[in-house]
Amino acid sequence: MDALNIVATGDSPMVQFEPAMGRFVIAGKSMPEDPKAFYAPIIAWILNYAEAPNPSSEFVFKFDYLNTASSKRILDIVMDLRAIAAKAELRIRWSCYEGDTDMEETGEAFSEISGLPFIFESRAMQV
Repeated sequence: MDALNIVATGDSPMVQFEPAMGRFVIAGKSMPEDPKAFYAPIIAWILNYAEAPNPSSEFVFKFDYLNTASSKRILDIVMDLRAIAAKAELRIRWSCYEGDTDMEETGEAFSEISGLPFIFESRAMQV
C-alpha cells in the first residue's frame, strides 16, 4: 500500500502515513474550510489499510488546535481504527501541549467513545 503524505497548511494538519513503517501521524492545526472534503481521502485510505493492516500499527494524533467540525472527522477516524484493532496490534498516541486540558479531554472522550485505549503524552509549548 502506498504512503499518504499531505503537507500542512495554515488551516490543515500534516498527514504522514507510512505503512511500511507501521506509523501514521496527523499533526498540526485542523480547521480546514471543508473538513469533510479534507478528511474524506484520509478516511478512505484508513478503511483500505484496515482490510490488511500490518501486524502492528501506531497512530499518532498531535494537534495544536482542533475545531469542532474537524473533531467530528477525527472521531470518525478513531472509530474506523477499531477495524484495525480487531485484526492487529494498535497503539494510539494522543499528544497535546502541557496544560491543554481541552485537547486532553477531547482525546479522553474519543478513547471512551471508541472503546480504544489511548496513550496520552504532553509536550512543552513551543515559543
